[in-house]
Amino acid sequence: MKKQWLKKLKVLLLLSFAVTASLSLHAAEDSTEIELSYTYVEYLNFVGTAAGAARYFNHDEVMPLSNKGNPANRIGQKVNLGTLGLNSNITGDCTLDFSTQNDFQLEHTTSGKVLTSYRLEYRNTEITSGSNLQMILPCSYPVSNIDFTTTGKYQNSNKPKAGVYQDIVNITVTSQ
Repeated sequence: MKKQWLKKLKVLLLLSFAVTASLSLHAAEDSTEIELSYTYVEYLNFVGTAAGAARYFNHDEVMPLSNKGNPANRIGQKVNLGTLGLNSNITGDCTLDFSTQNDFQLEHTTSGKVLTSYRLEYRNTEITSGSNLQMILPCSYPVSNIDFTTTGKYQNSNKPKAGVYQDIVNITVTSQ
């Protein structure tokens, strides 16, 4: 009886092995991929109160401090336009390029008459038509004052033509 029982056990084991083997040969299969990546994005931004701002002057801020002497050489008061700096994750230097729509002159929006020319001062550098229109500084630079001063060429400084006189300053920053 023991032999018979062992024989049955052998048959059962062989049968279970055969079933298991055939099941493993026909098992379902799937695979997938997981992509790992990192993108480094450089940024370079203007910061400070002057960036993107508009400034409206009153009469005293654009008129010369004195009516004496040659009108082309009369200087107005220094007016702060705010602060300007750079925020960046770029190491190294950047170039600032300054330009204006009306070549550093406040022009009447309809007649085109010039009220006065002006200069900007940034980082202890005077920026005027044809002078110091480009400067190099670190791409991360703390804010510092940017100022406006009229420099002459006054149309009738006592009574200019009514209307709006304006210019638009463009400052472009480029990493080197």
